[in-house]
Amino acid sequence: MNTTMLQNPNFGKLYQKHLKCLKLGGLQPKTIDAYARAIRRIGNYFDGNVGDLSSDQLLDYFTELLDTHSWSAVKLDLYGLKFFYSEVLRKPWDNILLIKPPKASRIPDILSVEQAGRLFAATSILSYKVFFFTCYSMGLRLGEGIRLTVDDIDAGNMRVHIRDAKGNKDRLVPLPNKTLQLLREFWAVHQHPRFLFPSRKRGLKNAHLVDLPLDRGGIQTAMQGVVRHLGLKRITCHSLRHSYATHMLEAGVDLLELQQILGHVSILTTARYTHLTATTANNTRTVVNSVANSLDINWRNKKSGNYLFCHKALANVFRAKLLQSLVENKLPVPYDCPKQWVVDCKDAGNGEKALIYLGRYLYRGVIREKDILHSQNGMITFRYRHAKSGEDRTRTVKGEYFLYLLTLHVLPRRFRRARSYGFLHAGSKKLIRLLQLVLRVKPWRSLMRTIKPSL
Repeated sequence: MNTTMLQNPNFGKLYQKHLKCLKLGGLQPKTIDAYARAIRRIGNYFDGNVGDLSSDQLLDYFTELLDTHSWSAVKLDLYGLKFFYSEVLRKPWDNILLIKPPKASRIPDILSVEQAGRLFAATSILSYKVFFFTCYSMGLRLGEGIRLTVDDIDAGNMRVHIRDAKGNKDRLVPLPNKTLQLLREFWAVHQHPRFLFPSRKRGLKNAHLVDLPLDRGGIQTAMQGVVRHLGLKRITCHSLRHSYATHMLEAGVDLLELQQILGHVSILTTARYTHLTATTANNTRTVVNSVANSLDINWRNKKSGNYLFCHKALANVFRAKLLQSLVENKLPVPYDCPKQWVVDCKDAGNGEKALIYLGRYLYRGVIREKDILHSQNGMITFRYRHAKSGEDRTRTVKGEYFLYLLTLHVLPRRFRRARSYGFLHAGSKKLIRLLQLVLRVKPWRSLMRTIKPSL
């Protein structure tokens, strides 16, 4: 599909307004380019008539777009059009076709240390060779490496100030000695007053005269050429960052520290690299159980409040400690692990109140709290009433099996037990009497026939 600017005066005015709204919206440059490209492509497809698109028109457009582009392009065009309608046209978005791209969780491709060395050695152009090594040795994103300036280097504290990164956030990353030495030698060649990686348009000797950094497209093309020459698969510039994170974890770097270095908002984003480390243990379940058993979960709180601890803070602390323990034992974290964990410490009460709370999914009266006699060393002792004899008995089982027994009495959502439904419910005596009158049923006669033979 064509993404050039459509020669249409009315569309041109809307497009310029779209660019202004994007700029004032505080979006990242890449997001602005993607949303602008989306409107150009949609404008070309509909000949500039983008002000009142129907669901059928959008269905045709996005279906054709998906035939030639990826789901990423579909999502960007969808979000760009949504911004255009809500901010430029000031029209509601609810009546526009809703598209749901499939959720995908992918494990990134990485290089081994030996492969990374081969990649740097095979890069013949000096600017790209130094750039690739710098991004790898500090775990930088492509745009972060391009925007590096001389003032960002703090040689005294051996760190680099990464400015305006993803999410408009700054961070500090460690500066290896070898990287500092390499950057100094490279700067002595081009001597640009600002950029560490100036544009190659005038060559290295005249690089100090340019006012732009390295071109993103040129860097990616150079990477593709080296990867093709070495016979590597699915390796991009961002793979250098993935490789850095994986190698740091293998070397024993703390997971929380690595999260700060990489600039991740969620520690789960960092934890996915545990899947890529070369050392993985087979006793994952044993270690996880030992970690969980070492935690003392006390559900009884003080009378002054309803919470033992702020549940959001408790969730963060528990999540960090558990993930840190997994990393220390060189164990992988499930790749599809949810990004938000919940630790709920709300007081559900005791006895009947607790059963009502749990009764949303559990049969009411399966087991009472006072019938759980002991919980020690992972074993549960509970009291139950034998179905045939009617006498009370005790039983001791493993905690996992006790939970299994409970789950046998869990109903799926929106299901009800037959004996608690409709006229079979204990509170439906009036309805049962009405049915007996309508059907002319006299239950006492049936009862007498059943009892009389035994007299």
